[in-house]
Amino acid sequence: MLLNIVEDLFIKTPSVIVDLSEVRSFQSTATHRTVLIRIFGNNLYPLQQKDQGVINLQIILNHETFHHETSAYLWVVNRVLNSTESDRIRHLLGDQHVFDIDFDIEHLKELLAKDTRAAIRYATDINYARNKALRYAALNIDADWLILLDGNTFLTDEAYQLLMEELVKAENNQQYFYFIPMYRLYHQQTFLASKSRLDSLRDHISGLQEPYLAIHRNALRMFRRKGVDLFDTSAVYGARSKIFSLEMLSKFYPSHIGCHSAYHESSVRKITYPTQQGTLLGSHCSYVIRLLYWPTGFPSSVRSEYSFSTKLAILKAYLFGSDTFAENNNSVRSRIRKDSIQQLLTTIAQLNN
Repeated sequence: MLLNIVEDLFIKTPSVIVDLSEVRSFQSTATHRTVLIRIFGNNLYPLQQKDQGVINLQIILNHETFHHETSAYLWVVNRVLNSTESDRIRHLLGDQHVFDIDFDIEHLKELLAKDTRAAIRYATDINYARNKALRYAALNIDADWLILLDGNTFLTDEAYQLLMEELVKAENNQQYFYFIPMYRLYHQQTFLASKSRLDSLRDHISGLQEPYLAIHRNALRMFRRKGVDLFDTSAVYGARSKIFSLEMLSKFYPSHIGCHSAYHESSVRKITYPTQQGTLLGSHCSYVIRLLYWPTGFPSSVRSEYSFSTKLAILKAYLFGSDTFAENNNSVRSRIRKDSIQQLLTTIAQLNN
C-alpha cells in the first residue's frame, strides 16, 4: 500500500512570500533559451564509486547531444576534496564554462578542529552550491531558464526536446518553476545513448524519484530582490536538502509550477520501493535519467565496509523487500549514505597529515 507522507515534512513558512505577478511583464531578449547547470561534489564512498563523477561525466560528454544553439552549459565544481578527481573533471571539460564554489582547505581544517558536524556541512553543502550556481548563472549567462541538475544526470534528445516545449508552455501559463521528473538507472548504462527513448528504458529505470528544478531567471530575480534563496542552507546533505525546497515551492507557489505531478507522484511523497514502476510522466513532462553510483559495476566486497546497522538494513530489504539488489532500497541507501559521511570525515581528517 502506498502511504502519503506529506504530514511528516515539516516545512517552515518563508520569511517572505515573493509576489510573482510581475514576472510576466518582463520581455525576453536572452541569447539562449536555457542554461543547463550540473554540479559535481565529493564522491561519497561506499555509497558511490570513488571516481563515479569522472566516469559519468565521460558518459555525458560522449553520448549526450549538446544543443549549443538553444542552450548554454555550466559545470560547477563544489568543494571536491580529492584534487585528482577535480583535476580530471576540469581536464575533461577543457574550455567549457566551469564555475568553482569557494573552497578554503584551511578553513575546513579549522572547522574540523572545532566541530566535526560543521566540517561535514562545509564539504557537503549542496544547497549552498545550488544557490551560488543559480546566482552565478543568472548574472553571467544570458538565458531565460536555469535548469539545475546533478553531475551524474543524462538528457536524451527526446527528453531535451520535450523539456524545451514544456518550458514554453509553462511560461505562457505564468508558471515560472518547472519540476522535471527523474528516474534512476538501475542496470548497466553502456546502452544509454542520445537517441534512447523513455519507453525503451522502462525495464532499466526506477519508479519516479524526486524531481529536478528549472526556474525562470526573472522569477529568480524577484527572489533575489527580496533577499530570498531558493534552497535552505540549514538543510544538510542526506536529510532531504532538496525536498524541503520542492515542498516549499509546492505549498506556497502551486499555481506557478509546471509539471507539479513530478513531485506529488514521486517516491519522496509516498512510501514505496524505488524500483516499483508507475506512470512514466516523462511522456508529457520531459525527464532526466540519473546515472549509476557505481558505473563500472558494484563489487560485493564493498559490503564488508558497511556498518552493522547498514548490514541489518540490507537483511531486512532481502527479507521484506522486492529488490534483488539491496542497495536499490531507499532505506538501505539512506544507511549507506550515513556510512559515507563518516568515511568523508576520515578523508577530511587526513588533510591535516
